[in-house]
Amino acid sequence: MTRETITLEILQQFGVSGMERATNGRMYATCPGQRFHTGPNNRRDFELHLTGAPTGTCFHQSCASSVADFNRALRSAIGRAEHTGHASHAVSADTSGHLDWDCIIGPQVPIADADFVEAVEIPAPRRPPVEDLKHYLATLFQPNDVVAYNLDATHHEGGKATPAGRGVHTRKAEEIIAALDAHGLAALGNADPDAGAWCRLNPFDGAGVSDSNVREFRHALVESDGMDLAKQLAIMRALHLPAVMVIHSGGKSLHAVVRVDAGQDLALYKARVADLYDVLKRNGFEVDNQNRNPSRLSRLPGVMRNGSLQYIVAENIGAASWDAWIAWRNEIDDKLPSFENMGALIANPPPLAPELIQGVLRQGHKLLLSGPSKAGKSFALIQLCVAIGSGGQWLGLSCKRGRVLYVNMELDRASCVERFARVTSHLSMSAGGIDVWNLRGHGCSLAELVPKLVRRMQGTTYAAVVVDPIYKLLTGDENSNADMALFCNHLDRIAMLTGASVVVASHFSKGQQGGKASIDRTAGAGVFGRDPDAIMTLSELDGAAEDEFPFLVEFTLREFKRPAPVQVEFRYPVHVLIGGGQSDGRKVLGAPGRKPKATGDDLLAALSACEFKGIESPTIKDATDAFNLTALEPVSEKTISRRAKGLSKASGWIFDGGVFWRSGEVEK
Repeated sequence: MTRETITLEILQQFGVSGMERATNGRMYATCPGQRFHTGPNNRRDFELHLTGAPTGTCFHQSCASSVADFNRALRSAIGRAEHTGHASHAVSADTSGHLDWDCIIGPQVPIADADFVEAVEIPAPRRPPVEDLKHYLATLFQPNDVVAYNLDATHHEGGKATPAGRGVHTRKAEEIIAALDAHGLAALGNADPDAGAWCRLNPFDGAGVSDSNVREFRHALVESDGMDLAKQLAIMRALHLPAVMVIHSGGKSLHAVVRVDAGQDLALYKARVADLYDVLKRNGFEVDNQNRNPSRLSRLPGVMRNGSLQYIVAENIGAASWDAWIAWRNEIDDKLPSFENMGALIANPPPLAPELIQGVLRQGHKLLLSGPSKAGKSFALIQLCVAIGSGGQWLGLSCKRGRVLYVNMELDRASCVERFARVTSHLSMSAGGIDVWNLRGHGCSLAELVPKLVRRMQGTTYAAVVVDPIYKLLTGDENSNADMALFCNHLDRIAMLTGASVVVASHFSKGQQGGKASIDRTAGAGVFGRDPDAIMTLSELDGAAEDEFPFLVEFTLREFKRPAPVQVEFRYPVHVLIGGGQSDGRKVLGAPGRKPKATGDDLLAALSACEFKGIESPTIKDATDAFNLTALEPVSEKTISRRAKGLSKASGWIFDGGVFWRSGEVEK
């Protein structure tokens, strides 16, 4: 069976509704977290991508937790099905730890090591049996909830007893508690002292005891018959399990009543229980798979079983809710890489990524193209797309051939096509290696765009993703280092998850740029201008004629030796090298003239100025102050001290004792 076939079968097992076949290996369906949506629902809000790692995504953000649960359970079930070779029982089958998607569905290193976990002592009963029972009912149920319990048992060979019949399923929690107050344990009825008693963990409708009669899917049962009790409790605690209560069965197991908080959504309940059991198994807990269904019976505290008491062992041992547990797991399972030994890495180094733009940018790295308004940055990016898509040259730089995705945030669809047509026609090159994603009018933040972009890129190998313009995706303060650092991290995610280089363009800050280093010309916080692996700036050159648009291209590179700047001119619709790219000596527009170095003659002039002011024996400070009043380039007192030591008698001045003296007036 193909993965897609397996996935479709499992989706049916999950009870996913509204499935509609789309294109490119995708389907639409009803969102598993639709009840959380705060806006109107559309038929195609929830999308299932069936290739690669099957994933569901939803247009709404309010359902993120439910969708994450769904994806986790789906991938777990697929892993089980691929291991066993069939999907018929993948939702409830035992994984036995045989999953080949560890990097997707959970931590590679277990949270709890079952072989080394420190056993936890099982406490003795803390309450009288009837009080234990009342506390159990008051904690798990609302006063008006119908509680289903069973006192009847069928005895089998070997002494085993199992529940018989449907039991009592019409009494409300408040009614039972009141009867217990009045009559004690006898209020329940006559329990079999050899078999004990059972209770169903979720409230019922009073009409039956099947899964369809469950009114709300609050809790799931976790039990193991094959582990030491102390180890069971220790693993539950180590996993921070969101257990409302842990019940001693009166036998060889503990029954944990675990919060799943699935409301009235059976599909969500199944997904969360599948995830719960998967986590338990991967952490060495031998969970009983037969307890998955929401109508399952569990041991009722306060009742004797073959001479042993069923009682509450622990309460609220972990997270306060399912969502809190997921948050804790995400923090523990941070999916960060492991520590590595540098000596071993040097001995067997990983291969460097190939060069996408020779001498400038490697595959999977980031490039920022920055320049002033109307510098033709968008045309330069289109020209880069064409160069990579055809394996040609860009601004004199050789590009490795590969497929390119151009994310168009600014132009309408027709205008975007027209620009590409002009550039490819001018260069006599093809656009066959270029895909475009037209998103004008579909603005969102980069954080929202990344998962959608990554999902759509699955199944196609892209050498580069070009996003133009990047400011359309900026939601924070571009002058905030914190906001821009987060923004840059999202760009990193695109490169990391797809292996493609990420190319973006940005604008210069306001004012003349000639007096700044090229790396400081980009607008916004400094972190943005320094984060990319490669930065290229297009700076206007001075002395251009009215119909000329010359620019100096400067490079700031992390991986390569910085090449010499090149001169280009924007000749619509492309940038071309001028003079073979070699500098003709023109300065960047607004660059100040270089201040001449101050000389010893300037020092003498400063001393004369001191003398003119009546300072007959100037100090270093006096000379420095006078020097800086006339010098083009200010200097420090330390610099004046060095120059003072080089004075000759022929100058008419001597520096001695920390002050300057006229040479004919030095005391003998």
